[in-house]
Amino acid sequence: YLKRYSARINTLFNIKDNIRVGENLYVFNKQNPSFTNQNEGNAISYSYRESPIIPIYDIMGNYAGTHSQGLGNSQNPVANQLRAQNNKSNDWQMSGNAFAEVDFLKHFTVRTSIGGTVDNYYYYYFNYTQYENAENNTNPNTFGEGGGYNSQLTWTNTLTYKQTFGKHDVKFLLGTEANTYYGRQIAGTRSGYFITNSSNLTVDPNLWTLGFGPASSQTNTDNGGVYQSSLYSQFGRLDYSYNDRYLLSGVLRRDGSSRFAPGHQYGYFPSFTAGWRISNESFFPVTSWLNELKIRGGWGKLGSINNINATNPYNLYSLNAANAGYDIAGVNSGTIGVGAYASQNGNTNTTWEQDIITNIGFDAGFFQNKLQLSFDWYKKQISGLLFQPATSDFGGGASPAYVNVGDIGNTGIDASLAYHGNVSKDLSFDANLTFTTYDNKVKDLGDTKYITRNNSGSSRIGAFTRLQTGEAVGAFYGYVQDGLFQNWADVNKSAKQGDAAPGRFKFKDVSGPDGKPDGIIDDNDRAFFGNPNPKFTTGLNLGVNFKNFDFSTFLYASVGNDVINYVRYWTDFPQVFEGAVSKDAVYNSAKLVDNSGQATYYQNPEAHISNPGAKVPLLERSANFSNTTNFNSYYMEDGSYLRMKSLIVGYSIPASVLSRYKIDKFRIYLQATNLFTITNYTGLDPELSASDFGDNMNFGIDLGNYPANQKVYTVGVNVTF
Repeated sequence: YLKRYSARINTLFNIKDNIRVGENLYVFNKQNPSFTNQNEGNAISYSYRESPIIPIYDIMGNYAGTHSQGLGNSQNPVANQLRAQNNKSNDWQMSGNAFAEVDFLKHFTVRTSIGGTVDNYYYYYFNYTQYENAENNTNPNTFGEGGGYNSQLTWTNTLTYKQTFGKHDVKFLLGTEANTYYGRQIAGTRSGYFITNSSNLTVDPNLWTLGFGPASSQTNTDNGGVYQSSLYSQFGRLDYSYNDRYLLSGVLRRDGSSRFAPGHQYGYFPSFTAGWRISNESFFPVTSWLNELKIRGGWGKLGSINNINATNPYNLYSLNAANAGYDIAGVNSGTIGVGAYASQNGNTNTTWEQDIITNIGFDAGFFQNKLQLSFDWYKKQISGLLFQPATSDFGGGASPAYVNVGDIGNTGIDASLAYHGNVSKDLSFDANLTFTTYDNKVKDLGDTKYITRNNSGSSRIGAFTRLQTGEAVGAFYGYVQDGLFQNWADVNKSAKQGDAAPGRFKFKDVSGPDGKPDGIIDDNDRAFFGNPNPKFTTGLNLGVNFKNFDFSTFLYASVGNDVINYVRYWTDFPQVFEGAVSKDAVYNSAKLVDNSGQATYYQNPEAHISNPGAKVPLLERSANFSNTTNFNSYYMEDGSYLRMKSLIVGYSIPASVLSRYKIDKFRIYLQATNLFTITNYTGLDPELSASDFGDNMNFGIDLGNYPANQKVYTVGVNVTF
């Protein structure tokens, strides 16, 4: 569930004709239980993995699980969710700003604005002993709680000059902006709590405090932390228009960030745009079908610090007995001294990541602007990409600093086509179609050949992605599956592959050390085989108004994006952890027979697949190179989809009825979101995001994703007085 209470207020006061003050404020409080997502241990993943022969409760009314041998290591997802029902996560947030504006000397306006966000949060949770599972808790009955706050303050001051000289319109703005960020957090845990309710083996939530835990348990509060950073900007902007035909705008920013070392803190970021409204020229032909035409273009350089933390320039050391404990008094003395260890390597040369954007486009209006077309071609070049390089096996445990490692390029088009029609005085409609493409490529990584990142699933079968020059960011990298070995003759004539046998994966012989197929399947045969970036996305907005009724809908489609369905690692290979097996693996996996048609084992020289069209490999007990121990294209699926994002039907009471009650507008509506999704993806939801991993290299990977795009029905009323 989610409980949220919010309030918003906006005010504007005209003190005099030339003086204005105002504010906007938004506050909310929300409460919801915390649960994990996109990992091997969430409820969705366990729902797939738990064997269907295991009930929710055993015959004694206790939770049932995988404690018995041969049932794998999954957990009872219902038990986990019910045990977490009293876990709470609370958040109180306030954001807004106050401003003042003064007009003077006819053409000048000075404005000051100060605002920001203050966020306070507090949470607590209880991890019960999972007696029913094969892997029980190491620390039984553990309680934890924590809290903290985040704050962000922005102070902006601008001076604006506006003037018209005949056909010349000029607007000039100068400004400064200062941002500060600060936050703290702390957490504590204690284990070994006593059971207070023997009937269901729980601890009374009223006793969930750190002080209630046993005195012999160690309270752990080493999760405290603090962060702070600041940003200071100076900027200027010039807008110029001649006779509403020739348009020019230019911006220059000087941004400085405390996240970089002195000497690298400031960056200069210029940009400009230009437009020509051809339809306002005297030579533009007056036609009944084309009435407006404008061409435009722009170039700009923006600075980015999104990936970098405030301590990046510094070498950091931490105190931790697990990483740097030493028996100072002697071997097995029982006294361990806590030492310091290098936890982060700093880099003082890191500086701004630069996004260089170029675009060229046009806008056109047809048939008295009933039909409007907009088209843009763009190119985005990320220069000095902020990224953590791969660590050496001999580099120790310190995390590497972010460095400016290379360049990434994106090119594509943005287009929209809108039509506004009136069938009669009571019936009108609007349609807006958008279309976007982009081609993403890594242009340069400097001296780095490639960069890999493990996520929470790839630790078992290797990294899913590789950042490499010439390839897309997030591109999937591994062995390319070339079907299944049909028989031993197929094995013998194919490239030499470890653990090759009928019914197992056959991998493509991509290349040897010289770049050509060499008849051996090894690390050199891994290749890029998929791309989580869509080839294009498109959306359609439709709106219809009939008398006092209104109807609107929004359809969205993503086409050409690949998805890694990692859940299949658990459900298609029972040798992994002996959990649930998918229906596809049971009925459509490779079946081996001998020459007489009798079921046989892969070691039989006569063994061959009786169902040559099988996609799922042979069900077996062993885990080896040719089935489950490496990442390959078997897990990839087409993630394209079409989704109805929104459907709204509304009715407005006629103004003639409302006027007697001094009401300007009264509208009641029914809204439905995510009514349907059309896709060939076999998982719960093909719409995944990189934020699930906190890593901009790993996205489009389904580890058991909670389907956030659920059907929602809303009834609402809009009233204006």
